[in-house]
Amino acid sequence: MILHTKSQEDLKNILDELRAKGADNCTEEEFKVAAFFAAAMDEDAVEKAGTAPLEPVLKVIQESVTACKEQNKSVLAKLLGTMALEYGIGLFMGIGVSPDNSNTDHSIVQVSQGGLGLPDRDYYFDAEKESQREAYRKTVALMLTLLQDPTATEPTADMTTAAVKVYELEKSLAEAHMTKTENRDPHATYNKMSIADFVKSSGDGSFDFASYLEAATTKSAPDLGDINIRNVEALKKVAHVISTVEPQTLEYYMKWHTVRSCASYMSKAFVDASFDFYEKTLEGTQEIKPRWKRAMTFTENALGEALGKLYCAKYFDESAKERALGVVEQVRIALEARLKEVEWMTADATREEALKKMNKFGVKIGYPDKWLDYTTLKVDSNMSFLEMVFGARKFDSLQDVKEMNAPTDRLKWVRFCRCMIFVIFDYFSSIPHVSIVYLFLTSS
Repeated sequence: MILHTKSQEDLKNILDELRAKGADNCTEEEFKVAAFFAAAMDEDAVEKAGTAPLEPVLKVIQESVTACKEQNKSVLAKLLGTMALEYGIGLFMGIGVSPDNSNTDHSIVQVSQGGLGLPDRDYYFDAEKESQREAYRKTVALMLTLLQDPTATEPTADMTTAAVKVYELEKSLAEAHMTKTENRDPHATYNKMSIADFVKSSGDGSFDFASYLEAATTKSAPDLGDINIRNVEALKKVAHVISTVEPQTLEYYMKWHTVRSCASYMSKAFVDASFDFYEKTLEGTQEIKPRWKRAMTFTENALGEALGKLYCAKYFDESAKERALGVVEQVRIALEARLKEVEWMTADATREEALKKMNKFGVKIGYPDKWLDYTTLKVDSNMSFLEMVFGARKFDSLQDVKEMNAPTDRLKWVRFCRCMIFVIFDYFSSIPHVSIVYLFLTSS
């Protein structure tokens, strides 16, 4: 905890130094990091902007409602896919990418159950969670009201009714969801198929999944190849719900998931409403983090490797990385010698396979050999903070798209460690300016 706190303070110092340097003295990447953090810190600008940055999203929602009324399946599907790609707002399901379970050298699209505002299906059916459900409906009503009137302190009667409709729609989706335990079953969640078969498996073709996937990924069905449906029954339910939902309920549902997704980046009323339910009610957190810590987390999420590069340049340079790699190599040599000697491994074939597997381990320490290129991510001082967030979300989505139906990138650093400062490697506590290192083994 002490080292984590120190790393947070070190990162803040880096960000403050960038802001003090000014745009003319920064590289393009440094400017983007500094501008994003500055926008995240500018509470006055966020308050002044209000809900205006949501206007492009709200326009897509209205177009979706129109398509629903006109029963235009293809247009509605494309608009829902657009919400996922352009704004990072996932509705009804989740789209991602990871290695194919049957061929880990190749990565494919993963379609997962989704569309809920509560953590998982149990929250909709467990009798002991009625108080959380009641608090959830109140939160939905309040945030929908804030979308109409940012000065409101209580939900209106109309939005209270709307919240019930949203909740019932989500509950119908949850009926087909796997439990947390079921969702961890690698066999139950592996259902690889073509998009054509996926469409057939979803029922009567009442929802145009092919158009949705194309809009959400920018790739056609042939380019996407086979995909994995983690929960076929959940997707059948999605098709049924979308094809039968009332247009007004769809509007409420889409607006709710928009503000839920964006609340942390908006004005204080939205931030507080989201914190009160998702942190205080569900997690027991009593106090929201200071603005600078939240702003730094937002910056890490959007430009993690750019920020990580600055951190490593100052606190973990190439010489430190080489020393760390040297230590790991000594460990590897010792492990190899141990595998050759252990008595319980009596079969030569078993020993050979163990040695082969060990020699395939890859080592990731400190930072990647090749940093992520943020050239295509637009960050401009004239943009609102939420616009920057949407841009970063789309940038991340397009990084995923590159990996869909493509060879698995084994050199990629997993997303949760983009800033690369989280895991302690105790040996290096004695090295000047180096206290935190990330160590990661991958098997190829």
